[in-house]
Amino acid sequence: MSDLMKTTDSSATDEDSAAMPELDQTLAHDGASQSAGSDADTAKGTKQSRDLAFAVALLKMGHANVRTLAGAAKSWTTHGNLSLADHLFEQKTISADQRTAVQRRSQQMLTSIAKLDRDARSNGANGNKDPMTSSDREQHWLAQLDPNGKVAKLLGIADTSVLSQDEVQDRQVGSRYTLLRKLGQGGLGIVWLARDQNLQRYVAVKEISREVAPGDVALDHFRREAEITGRLEHPGIVPVYQYGEDEATGKSFYVMRFLGKRTMQDAIAEYHERREAGNDDPMMLHRLLSALINVCNSVGHAHSRKVIHRDLKPENVALDEFGQVTLLDWGLAMINDASGMYEVNGRTEPGDLHSVGSTQVGRVLGTPLYMAPEQASGRLDEIDELTDVFALGGMLYAILTGVAPHQSAIEDAETGSSRSDIMSQIVAGEVVPPIKLVPSVPPELNAICVKALSSKRYLRYESAKALEVEIERFIAGTPVHAYKPPTKQRLKRWMADHPTATQSLLLATSLLLIGGAAIAYTARQGRSALQQARYASAQEFTRELEVNLNFETEGMVRNLHFVSELPLMEAVVASHQGGTAIAPQSDGSMAEVGPVELLNRQAHLFGGLLKANPAYLVAYSCIEEEGGGIRELIRSERSGVGRRVFRVPERDLLAREASERDEEGTQVIHSLRPDDVVLITNDQISENVPVNNRSPLVVSGVQATFDSNGLLFGLNIIELDLRSRLEELFTAVAPERVTIYVTDVAGSIVLQFHNGRVQAVDNASITDEFTQLKTFFAEGSTDREFGDGTKVFARRVQLGGSPKAQLGIIAHIQQK
Repeated sequence: MSDLMKTTDSSATDEDSAAMPELDQTLAHDGASQSAGSDADTAKGTKQSRDLAFAVALLKMGHANVRTLAGAAKSWTTHGNLSLADHLFEQKTISADQRTAVQRRSQQMLTSIAKLDRDARSNGANGNKDPMTSSDREQHWLAQLDPNGKVAKLLGIADTSVLSQDEVQDRQVGSRYTLLRKLGQGGLGIVWLARDQNLQRYVAVKEISREVAPGDVALDHFRREAEITGRLEHPGIVPVYQYGEDEATGKSFYVMRFLGKRTMQDAIAEYHERREAGNDDPMMLHRLLSALINVCNSVGHAHSRKVIHRDLKPENVALDEFGQVTLLDWGLAMINDASGMYEVNGRTEPGDLHSVGSTQVGRVLGTPLYMAPEQASGRLDEIDELTDVFALGGMLYAILTGVAPHQSAIEDAETGSSRSDIMSQIVAGEVVPPIKLVPSVPPELNAICVKALSSKRYLRYESAKALEVEIERFIAGTPVHAYKPPTKQRLKRWMADHPTATQSLLLATSLLLIGGAAIAYTARQGRSALQQARYASAQEFTRELEVNLNFETEGMVRNLHFVSELPLMEAVVASHQGGTAIAPQSDGSMAEVGPVELLNRQAHLFGGLLKANPAYLVAYSCIEEEGGGIRELIRSERSGVGRRVFRVPERDLLAREASERDEEGTQVIHSLRPDDVVLITNDQISENVPVNNRSPLVVSGVQATFDSNGLLFGLNIIELDLRSRLEELFTAVAPERVTIYVTDVAGSIVLQFHNGRVQAVDNASITDEFTQLKTFFAEGSTDREFGDGTKVFARRVQLGGSPKAQLGIIAHIQQK
């Protein structure tokens, strides 16, 4: 089924009523020997196939979600003359362009199924009459389109997941399990409902879906999935009873508890259908949140065993009528330990079999709707417990809004967008807060969800357990850490939670009228303590600023390493030195690529970096010319108006001759080693070097590239603007009644935060404001901190350990 979905649009043609499609030809051929009644059934079946194929393609392409399709289908029937495509267009659920694109994709699917069926009959008939009737074949095609039967159920078509009697007659697996019907099918295996003849109970049997030879990677994946699931012994994780190989078919299988068909996605859809109809039931939301708490607990257990799920979504959570919550489908799970290896039953294997043999920088595995940015970008080395935390936040998002966090990104993608285009949207975009889609979402839950879905990993909850506890705090009615309520609300809550203390305060107010002098003395003591507390808070804040700024520059350093280590960079070097440039292709193969295509790929890469990192101003590559000059090869930058990212035309690229006045910079460049990245604030860059912004708040990261002989070839450079990050931190966590100054290395003020506002300052020195700092900012001073204990605290921030990238952070504590 998944192979059919991957068929490209380029091989399809528009539907033509005058030309009978391949599926109709097959049906017409099959129905030639049938009665008039059979012909009617065949025509009815053909329309069902087209409607079902259109619905499946519509969901796959992201132009609608399950809830939208279910709502539209309520006023339509597959037994009428109106097609589903025309109905959705008339309802304005899809546009004309979307209808055409989805029709092309669905026709491809139907044509492929018909061809496979025709080939199977020609290979297996041997001159005998085909035993399948037209109606049977129609049901077979419906099952191929929708193995799980969920889409067919929405449209009112027979359950496509139920097998015909011939498929299960006398089928037994492992001598004790009798197959009853198919529950679902994926790319690797088929899940059956079966009866355990020994214990007389229903079980679920997952059987590998094709013949495999010993050592086949598909068999390794299948066995590993069973072993990982089996070793995670937890009430919220589906238990595995047995793993083995069927003697009759030679296929591997494993046996699990049968959990029924209801999933968390079904419960979410029901809750929001009721809510939109005006029947909002708080108990349904409570049950969904409780179920998510159980999922967090199961994921936390898996994380304690170093297992990362990588495909968390509501469809992979089974619910029963007694409140049991079970996490399913560990097929994409990976082991995350220091060795990078996976060991079970005495065998040692790579920790992620999905990445073995890949020549790509990273493979994207999982469901895009719930993917963390690092997973969508294919950065395998960054996938860890925080990746699952993002997906758990996505499940909370679906509970609160009824849609997945990246649903809007997929719906906003242009018609015909490739999977890589959608992944780029996910990496570069921000998730819309739930409260903007559903204003009735409690602000506490909105804050929890936004924190879990942060694109910056360090801002998410540190573990699934932390997210679980935060949701429990909301349910219990206690304050959540992610949400800071208004002062009035906090006061009311405090008074309700502390009635005795409230009465004491009232008594203290009465005593204030009698003992004014004593209280005044106490107040003076309190002000002194408060001043000390503010001073300590200012110290902590300046140190926190240093940590956050270094985190930003470390991310830029990682991106420079990422760019320089790509096979694309090696191909650029080879091409410009007259060699043969070999670079990865879209299918993972390596092939020779021309210089223009290489530069276009480099520009696309730089553009993606700037879109994914709004603080990046410029990213460019340059090469060293003979005589020591520098010439730019490619440059992408962010415009000042609208902050649009664009590629600088070739005619505007810079070329600079070597200059004796820039000997220091030349020496620094030639001293770089392959893994070195030099950080420098732009105000420290030589006047001979043209830059867009000479602010000390703009940091340039420079990494050299080398040819195959180890000789310097050129430079990759990214400029990072720290101003927006500083303003964000000032607004969010700056202490009250504290003025913060940011200076360059010499003490010139470039930014000031006072009374909740950020202000730019020109031509002012911090030593004019605070003369006690003259020694601290004197040339050659190596002091890291200065403080007088009450009013002023200063800290020298050295970004990335580079002496050329220094800032001063000064906190002035107000006295009143």
